[in-house]
Amino acid sequence: MIRKACAVSGVVFFLAAAQVCSAGDSLDSIRRVCQKAFWEVQPGASVTTPEILAPNKLLVAWSVATWHQAPDVFRSAVIIRDERTRTLQTILRTQTDDAGKIVGPNPKAWGNADQFCVIDWSRDSRHLLIQEVVGPMESDNTALYVWVYDLHTKRRSVIPVSALHRAITGHWTRKGANFRDVAYVLYADGWEDSEAPRPAFIAKVFEGSPTNFPSGFDGFLGVWSVSLSGAAPKLVTDDRNLNVVRRYGQVQSKQP
Repeated sequence: MIRKACAVSGVVFFLAAAQVCSAGDSLDSIRRVCQKAFWEVQPGASVTTPEILAPNKLLVAWSVATWHQAPDVFRSAVIIRDERTRTLQTILRTQTDDAGKIVGPNPKAWGNADQFCVIDWSRDSRHLLIQEVVGPMESDNTALYVWVYDLHTKRRSVIPVSALHRAITGHWTRKGANFRDVAYVLYADGWEDSEAPRPAFIAKVFEGSPTNFPSGFDGFLGVWSVSLSGAAPKLVTDDRNLNVVRRYGQVQSKQP
């Protein structure tokens, strides 16, 4: 389906007790589970990702996706189930325009594939972190958005990353990096270990000459965190081997 994401929140960048995961482990995270499920779905069929149980054991969340054929559109949605009442709530779903094109968080219709992936619950089970990839099928030309859903207020919002972008480029520029003709990607991977919920992002170089970076640079730009509003970006670590990303939800082996 969509092969990779090269943009975050509509901007291409040029130049869980918690499970503890190093940045090197992130490639085996729930994102890969979602990717595998979406890749395997056949035209006209649907697929669900594994449930993620909240820390309070009262809520589970998952994604469901369907590859429609008329028109050719890959849609998905995020569903929450209350384990006490067994009621279901769809908190995010693919939006399309009259022509059947995907309408992402920005108003521009773009592509025919939309993939929501539940990343994790916050430690207090109040917030749900979700990643959305939008773009044409079988294309690298995609946009990636990170959503947070507040169970108390029932509000959903995209986390802005402009401040995070400035922090990343500023940090590495001060260390001697030249971001000209360098592209990097951000992935939501869990949470920083902090009192207030702060989504954790993995930043990695996607394309660019290693000579633009200090000696020994391996493409890893660090684990970064922001507030739920995208403010106060913070470098958690630039060591890919440190265990800093927390995941508080429990991935269930059963399907919904």
